[in-house]
Amino acid sequence: MTSLEDLREWPQPTVMKLFELVKPHPILYDCTHEHWTNTVEKGRIWTRIAKQLDPYLTSKKCRDRFQSNKKRYATEIRKQIGLGDENVNLDLKWLLDQYDEEKENHSSLMETLKAGSPIDDHDVENGMHPHESDEEAAASANDHTTATGSTIMNLISQMPATETDSSDGERPSKRKRKDSTSEKLEQASEQPEFKPIIPFNNNSFIEFLASLQSAEQQQQQKQVEEECNIFGRQVEIDLRRLNTVNRTKARLAITSVLSDLYQQQQS
Repeated sequence: MTSLEDLREWPQPTVMKLFELVKPHPILYDCTHEHWTNTVEKGRIWTRIAKQLDPYLTSKKCRDRFQSNKKRYATEIRKQIGLGDENVNLDLKWLLDQYDEEKENHSSLMETLKAGSPIDDHDVENGMHPHESDEEAAASANDHTTATGSTIMNLISQMPATETDSSDGERPSKRKRKDSTSEKLEQASEQPEFKPIIPFNNNSFIEFLASLQSAEQQQQQKQVEEECNIFGRQVEIDLRRLNTVNRTKARLAITSVLSDLYQQQQS
């Protein structure tokens, strides 16, 4: 049996079951809910609903299917109401209310932020939440760890090897012994041979350590920048869900917390 994770379109009974499971949790679709910004709790609920529908279904796919089907069914209900169709499913009218509210909030937000940063409408329509970015951040951190290991191995392979003379050369053939006296005189006249000792290339090792430290610092800085970008994206998505007054309150609260933490760090 094919998993819901792999199906392009879900059967209508499955979609109805999805709506039935989501409806008791307004935190998932009502942007005026008091815990709307609690992405951790929303992630847990989406995961639980996904497993009720299919053990192999991910929370992301479940959430995306809800958003797309909510839009499709809301559009269909609006058409039925406009045509005076008496067969409108009143149990699904809450989808229409939420869809209209989202469109109104989105239009108001676009007018307010015309001079601000561009907004990705795809994220708003698909109901993207910050806990999805956390999973991507974890995958990205794993990729950076692999990249760090590759960088270190490349540096080690490029480290200049210290040349040592391991060959003693050809041993001279044994001389025929004339007599003990002449042999002793020859040994006394011969000067001992000293092989030069090649010193350890200390400069190359220092350069290697400096390169390694620089690579680690660059990698750490890259991870910090990516972490900040992900958090900024999360805050941006959450702020879009709020009205103008609440967005102002949220920005002031975030600024106050960051200022306090910075002062504590400097003291």
